[in-house]
Amino acid sequence: MSSKQLISTEEMLALTGVNYSTLWRWMARGDFPLARQIGGKNLRWLRQEFDEWIAGLPKHQCVHTGIKAGTPKRGRPSKITAARKRAGAARTA
Repeated sequence: MSSKQLISTEEMLALTGVNYSTLWRWMARGDFPLARQIGGKNLRWLRQEFDEWIAGLPKHQCVHTGIKAGTPKRGRPSKITAARKRAGAARTA
């Protein structure tokens, strides 16, 4: 992949998962690489700058909850669970 590859507006919206006004706001604040105007209203971003932006984003920090993987969630039982308990109680009565 060439470092000079250009990304269209539609592609950029799909890559970032945000709408156009959010991209525009990020660029205005300096939080996102600026687009290049390649004629008329046609905007393109350099792939290399986008990749550098992605690499510079903070990584998600997982917080230890004390719950082991595979442990069922606590809380209110589902309607199915409650119905099964009622059916079991009716059979034993």
